[in-house]
Parts: sequence; C-alpha cells; structure tokens
Amino acid sequence: MSIESPKFLLSQGREQEAIDVLIRITQFNRQPPPMLTVEHFQEVEAAYLALHPADPSVEAPRNQATYSHVIKRALSSLKNIRGIFATKLQSFIFVLLAIAYMVRDQLMKGGCANLQGDYWSFNLAGAFLPIILLRNNVDNGRGTVQDTYAQYVYIKLPGVIGAVLGLFAVDLPLVGRKWSLVFSAILQGMAMAMYTQVNTTAGYVGLNAFAYVMQTLFNAILYASAPELFDTAFRGSASGMLSCLGRVAGIVAPIAGE
Repeated sequence: MSIESPKFLLSQGREQEAIDVLIRITQFNRQPPPMLTVEHFQEVEAAYLALHPADPSVEAPRNQATYSHVIKRALSSLKNIRGIFATKLQSFIFVLLAIAYMVRDQLMKGGCANLQGDYWSFNLAGAFLPIILLRNNVDNGRGTVQDTYAQYVYIKLPGVIGAVLGLFAVDLPLVGRKWSLVFSAILQGMAMAMYTQVNTTAGYVGLNAFAYVMQTLFNAILYASAPELFDTAFRGSASGMLSCLGRVAGIVAPIAGE
C-alpha cells in the first residue's frame, strides 16, 4: 500500500497507484470513488504532447529523467517560493515565523540534567547556564549516573502535559493559537530568568521540567499552526525554509556567543 501523495505518484508516472490512493481516500471519507482511469491520464498526456511537441519535460521518460532534467525541474519549482512573499501581509507573517523559529527552541546543558530543543537563544543558554549553576554550587559532581538519568525522566516526562495542553489550547475561546503562544513563551522566559536564583538540584530540575512543559506547548502549537498560514501550493516550501533558518541559527548561536 502506497503512502505517497497522488501528486508525487503522478510525477513518477505511477498513475494506477495514484488512483488507488484516491480510492482509499474516498472510502475513508465515505464518498463515491473517483471516475479516473489510467486511460484518462494517457489522453491528457497525448493532448499536451500535441500542443507542446518540443517540451523535454514530457518527451523524456518520467522514470529515467536525466540529471539536467532533474536540475531544471528543481530550479523551476523554486518559482513556487515567490508565493510566500506575494503580499505584504504574507511576507510579514513569514518574517515573524522565521524569527520565532530562529530564537525559540532550546538546548540547555549543564548540572545534573538538561532541557533540549534547537536554535538560537537557548543554544546560548546552553553555554551560560552551566556557569551560573556551577557558581551556585548546583553541579558539585557528586551525582551518580543513575541520578542523572532519573532527572532526565523528571524533566522530560512532564513534556507530555504540554502537548496535551496544546491540543486543547488552540480551541479555547479568547485564547486560541495566538495567546497560547504568547503565554507559553512568557512563562518559559520567566523560568529561564529564575535560573539565576537556583541553588539546589531540586530547584534546577523543577525549573527545567516547568520550562520543558511550556516549550512543548509552544512548539506543538507553532509547528501545527504555522503551515496553516500559507497557501497549500507553497506550504511545504515555507515550512522547510522556516526549519532550515532555525537550524542555521542554532549552528551560529554558540559561535556568536563566544
């Protein structure tokens, strides 16, 4: 059973598999099956060839495309990205999301346990938090390996609560996606600021757990709602670009913090 989209299957010349996927979709939605056959696609291709006899994208066998053909198709697909910046509002949304992706997630290391994620601001926190904790004698080197992994569990397990909260928060009246993102970001920022006052391992683990719940809540809402802000034609491109910018920011952050 194919798990690919009908569009991808058609691009690979696998018309019957694409039809099979559409049939399964209609069965799941309890709708009439599509009246498509392989012959319909062949008729469309024949009509297109009659109008564009010199088009190399059609003349070349679809399953045996040359490297140059693949590169041309890839460059042609980049035109799709223009849709992300088609209007001022759309451009503004993309820039805001890019900032959120680049400065949001975290990688905090040090002490007896850690809080993990990605990207810029918390990569910097990963460099400075161990220093703060060491100055406050939180990391005294006396913890066992068993203690360390137990504290990992104490920190990570509550993250499930954040995911569940995100499931319900997006549909709360007067709250929804926007304010859920705002509140979770503020609360996690408060947890980060409170690290300067930590002087016990229990306090460190507790703050990590609380911050991880807020991080999971924020990320669940951000990653689920961000693609919805873009048209389906370039939704995948926009999401991929945002993730790429976040990864680049995560790489640059430790260097910039030196």
